[in-house]
Amino acid sequence: MKSLRNLIKFFVLAGTLFFAACASPQKEVPPSSVAFSTIAVQKKIPLFQTKAKPDLSVKISLDVVENSFGSADFSWLNKIITMRALGKNFASESPRRAVEKFIEDESASYKESWTELVEETGTLLANNEIDLVARKREIHGNGILLYEIDRFYYLGGAHGISDKLFLNIDLNTKKVLTLKDVFKDDFNFPLAEILAEQATTIGRRERFFHEPTVTENFAIMADGILFCYNPYEIAPYSEGIILLKIPYEKLKPLLKKNYE
Repeated sequence: MKSLRNLIKFFVLAGTLFFAACASPQKEVPPSSVAFSTIAVQKKIPLFQTKAKPDLSVKISLDVVENSFGSADFSWLNKIITMRALGKNFASESPRRAVEKFIEDESASYKESWTELVEETGTLLANNEIDLVARKREIHGNGILLYEIDRFYYLGGAHGISDKLFLNIDLNTKKVLTLKDVFKDDFNFPLAEILAEQATTIGRRERFFHEPTVTENFAIMADGILFCYNPYEIAPYSEGIILLKIPYEKLKPLLKKNYE
């Protein structure tokens, strides 16, 4: 009987320790523990093997994680970076192989699109260009990584097109943050009013198509939150990329406690 009681005590104690371990908070990732390296590739792809011109110039600079914190695996972060910078088709590849396949696909598309036209018309096309810079901006003390992706494409026509994308990645929850993660409920209307007010301070407001809308393209920074609008989203191409930074003092009533 005594042996049975001891056995029961053992299982109770073991169960208590197990559930306590499961309930313990996740160890946070120190910002200094995440080191990045840059994959840099520059390549010219001629349209015809026998001619140097025209060509497609591709320049890629991609910051990816090169080490891990303790036993943590940061392949999930490289997957997010690869997918957002290069496209969903490359999410399953390693970053370096994803860059190689991206260039292969763009080269094939370039040749398929333009070879027949040049041969039929004899028209000498302008060189095409793809520039992509994806870089770590900063890691905040709360484990939020700010990552920035800048792209420029010139694939014929009157001008190229640029765009910018910000990612705010929580290194502890492994999640790309959205506005709902950062702001309290019913933030949309008051935030839109703040953005409209901020737009009046940058001068060219009369050239906008409409008031700035609330966008998920935002950057959590040390002194405020930056909202990004790419060409044609709220203004003509000639206005370029429009950035509206709102200081935390104005946003504090709308922010969740962790982001005040």
